Amino acid sequence: MANRVQSGFSAIAQRFFPTEAVPAAPRTILVIDDEDGIRRYVERVLQGAGYTVVVASSGPEALRVAEGINGLDLIVTDVMMPEMSGCELARRLRLQNPELKVLYVTGYSDRLFEEKVMMWENEAFVEKPCSVKSLLEGVSLLWSQHIDMPLAWQHAN
Repeated sequence: MANRVQSGFSAIAQRFFPTEAVPAAPRTILVIDDEDGIRRYVERVLQGAGYTVVVASSGPEALRVAEGINGLDLIVTDVMMPEMSGCELARRLRLQNPELKVLYVTGYSDRLFEEKVMMWENEAFVEKPCSVKSLLEGVSLLWSQHIDMPLAWQHAN
């Protein structure tokens, strides 16, 4: 069952973002969410799109895990977590890596903008629950500063 789910995510990711759109050098993404189901979903989608994915269940755990990652490119983080908010986590990680890209995944966008008055360069957000398409679009936006959509998808919708 797990292989069918994984291959399903891979097929969807390939349809929306063909292999040539994924950078040649593997990009490393750290996924942080205190909800196990959300964390596993995001991990499967991003792995299916060809990214190297590492996961953490809290801000403090993410800080520890990030220390061991050579070349962290992006974090996908929940905003509202018990021990540390995603905004605070991003701020702390950027002390060591100012170019770190951040995709906030939140069901509380109003709270995100209470804590953050505006989104900065290298930041984006998607609402929970998010589709495979919106998650991959958010990541694509951060890599390229624009959303890469194949012409076939643009004409079909």
